[in-house]
Amino acid sequence: MMTAREIFKTAVTMMFGEQADEQDYEPFWLGTLNWILAENFKTNNALRALRGKEPLQNMPLIADMDGEVDYEDEFTRYILPMGCAGYIYTDDDKGVGAEYKNKYEFERTQVLEAKYEDIESGYI
Repeated sequence: MMTAREIFKTAVTMMFGEQADEQDYEPFWLGTLNWILAENFKTNNALRALRGKEPLQNMPLIADMDGEVDYEDEFTRYILPMGCAGYIYTDDDKGVGAEYKNKYEFERTQVLEAKYEDIESGYI
């Protein structure tokens, strides 16, 4: 499970940031992350269900940078950093920020899988 800080560092790296740049982005981080977590709550639970896991009962609200984000790896490793980078980086470069947002939207539509099962006919 990743922390908010680990996801933040991934996003800053994507935004071509260095350690010195982190202080510029950190004030916006938790609010943006919590927004993106809320936006993806149902999709993350659907992915958990496909994997036989219990759905999360409550939408997470991360209070500090060391808070753990209990989402599936697809979200914590690339969807959340990409979405947050899209919102935060738009102030620095609208074109690059838009590219991050577009990639975020595309990737979040790709996480659900179809599974086919044989069923017995109810007709005699």
